[in-house]
Amino acid sequence: MAMIKSRRSRVIKPISIAKCSIPFSIIASICFIFISSRRINNNTPTTSMSIPLLRYDDDETAKQISATAAGIDPPSSTEPSQNIIIRSSISRQQLRFDDAGFPHPLVTISHSLPNAVPSHRTIPRHLAEYRLYHLSQRKNTSHTSVIRTKGKRFGSYDWNHHDYEKDHRPLYVFNPSIVHLNETFHGKEDYLTESQLAALTGGDDTVKYIAVFRASLGCNCFGTDDPNRLQMMNFQENLSYLAVALLNRDLQVVEDVLIDVNAGPGRQGDTYYQSRVPGQSREDCRIFLARQSVYVTCNDQIHRLSIQRRRTNSSRSREDNEDDDVVVNTTKYGTRDDHRIPYVYPNIYGRGLRITLRGYHGHLGKGKNFNVFKSLSSKNSNARVLATATETATTLLGRSPVLSTYYLQVYPIRHQYQQLRFPNEEEESAFPLHYDDPIMDAIHTAPPSNNDESSSLPTPSFDTPDVNNTVLLCPKKDDPDNNCSHPNEVPFFPSEGDHGGACCITLQLESEEGPSVLVGIAHQKTHRKSFQMEDKYRRYNNAAKQRFVSRLVAYRSIPPFDIVRISGWFCLGFFGSSHNSTGGNNGNGKIVEGSLGGQQHHNTLAGLNTRYKLDLYNDTFDCPIIHYVSGFTDHADDPEKKAVIAYGVNDCYSNMIVVWKDDIRKRLLFGK
Repeated sequence: MAMIKSRRSRVIKPISIAKCSIPFSIIASICFIFISSRRINNNTPTTSMSIPLLRYDDDETAKQISATAAGIDPPSSTEPSQNIIIRSSISRQQLRFDDAGFPHPLVTISHSLPNAVPSHRTIPRHLAEYRLYHLSQRKNTSHTSVIRTKGKRFGSYDWNHHDYEKDHRPLYVFNPSIVHLNETFHGKEDYLTESQLAALTGGDDTVKYIAVFRASLGCNCFGTDDPNRLQMMNFQENLSYLAVALLNRDLQVVEDVLIDVNAGPGRQGDTYYQSRVPGQSREDCRIFLARQSVYVTCNDQIHRLSIQRRRTNSSRSREDNEDDDVVVNTTKYGTRDDHRIPYVYPNIYGRGLRITLRGYHGHLGKGKNFNVFKSLSSKNSNARVLATATETATTLLGRSPVLSTYYLQVYPIRHQYQQLRFPNEEEESAFPLHYDDPIMDAIHTAPPSNNDESSSLPTPSFDTPDVNNTVLLCPKKDDPDNNCSHPNEVPFFPSEGDHGGACCITLQLESEEGPSVLVGIAHQKTHRKSFQMEDKYRRYNNAAKQRFVSRLVAYRSIPPFDIVRISGWFCLGFFGSSHNSTGGNNGNGKIVEGSLGGQQHHNTLAGLNTRYKLDLYNDTFDCPIIHYVSGFTDHADDPEKKAVIAYGVNDCYSNMIVVWKDDIRKRLLFGK
């Protein structure tokens, strides 16, 4: 169980009181007080030590204490009252998951995508909480998208028959990724040129961000414990599409389209997995800018794109043929036999953007949720490191020198990463690239900060309820102590083993004049088959599964990118909840309209089905079961002081919030 090593791991040994002279009544009283302080299931043996908890019966006092501990302004008295639990300790305090997040953002927005997801592919708001209606719409199409072939591993896309105008199955938009465009205005070699920016925005200087969303046929709007969950997620086809949107400074949609990155060039071409239902190899895409190009990573594949805003939102026009080297698809929804690159993805819905595939690679590694970040070597390294980075970039790109080196984050904790090798234009034109063509070097792991492997990670900045609900693991079967009289106590959420969420923004951690660090967001979740089920007393056998928690991670900005700070766990709220619809911390928080033009302001599902909340340790928190952070970027207009966090809510709808960087800093430095 290497994944659950922890500095808090210890052995629980029995204590003999046979020779103790203390009266039995006193011992009984002490035991009663100790057991009462433990927040565990009824009739569960109490074996692990913990500092007693205090519950404040006065709600306002509790909220004042919790907010002060988090370093943020206390919530207003108009918010719903709730009991807050904190740990009584001189140096450590405990926060609830929902209070430890960002309960009072400056802005919150849940996007509707009026062009990419037209009204006939959405759930009407008045029917959003009716499970049977959602299920009934899973069959509402004249043809499925994939032709299933009996006895074969892959099915093929149905180019000849599938008509999206007759497909009324709902599309659920969630797991957004976002990147700001303000760096392009500084003329940096790493980012877009002025002409590229003009083509992308159509000359509209109000465009400040590019965002991508997963638009899926499946959802978890009714929670992960829903008996109909498999039907809700997988019935007929488990397919996702890519929605691409341009956003303005208020995060409102300016232009948006929907494409299918799986129907076109790629590792398998127009092929779809055939397990229980057809599925895809590309979903949950992340977007980033590098080497004067737009890139997206989708699962284990990376794509280089160019995005051009069209001057018309009507039918195909002459401007579609402006680039002589682009293969323009001539049929209604693309060409099944012509996968030459550059390749224009056929728009399923929306006409305002043209998405062109310029290159791709089919294998980043095993897994998904990969993030790309860059070293801040130009500001934070010595001359030798900077010269090496410049020489490497010149060699690999065959273009003018650049200062930044890019890395693929494999795991956020313990930090594992690989340096990306961008193919030059000649290599990229030699399509198709082989499956195993190397675009990365070997995996690197950030070294321990000292010789003690178990203490190489920083202590989380604050505690959360999981610290009072540890897991007691019996030794392995080949251990002499096979009666489990000395179980090992380990954290409920392992100190390592986080999965990728989003990475990274820049932040001056200690002060505005100090060196920059990179800050990302990682997550863990409870599993249906996980080590918690091996607890000696089986306390977690009936614990809820697929429950998500996240934490902030700060890395040094140059190799080896060792971890310098970790926050405690937190969760992010529903759209429009009392936790994230009102302002706090010197900000007049507001809900921003989701799109321009008044067609549809917010996702029709946003803020509904809020009864499906995170529930752990016999407590319920004011946030969804699943909050999946998939985007994290500096604010376009105020990058030094603000950041944007983008996340999916219960695989049902997307949410974006704007927060102060100072709030991020306080959560990382809590207790310092």
